[in-house]
Amino acid sequence: MGLVITMSRRYGTGASTIAKELSERLELPVYDKVDVEQEVRKNAFETEAEAIRELAEEPCIILGRCASEILKDQSNVFNIYVCAEKEDRIHRVMERDSLSYEHALKRIDDGAVVKLDSLPQRAQLG
Repeated sequence: MGLVITMSRRYGTGASTIAKELSERLELPVYDKVDVEQEVRKNAFETEAEAIRELAEEPCIILGRCASEILKDQSNVFNIYVCAEKEDRIHRVMERDSLSYEHALKRIDDGAVVKLDSLPQRAQLG
């Protein structure tokens, strides 16, 4: 079993940029929400957790999707948590998405609520 890196993050921290850089340096594929959802559909998995376990059979980087919790018992997994001050995240989202301060703040706050609300059904760790 090769190295699997999981990256958890808050919205607007730039974790996807960090994951891309790691991917290039380590020559590992990065899997994010879209990739995990495609894996679920392609292989008829019942949960994202099953898809993540399948992807983690090969060296890779998995961005979000509760992968750190799903893969917590695997010895080849290295977990990274990316965080940043809220103001920094707001300004990053403003610049990246050409938004006003208020719209960026709303996007960050809305993203936190959506993430908490969808956590149980997204991971289905059992």
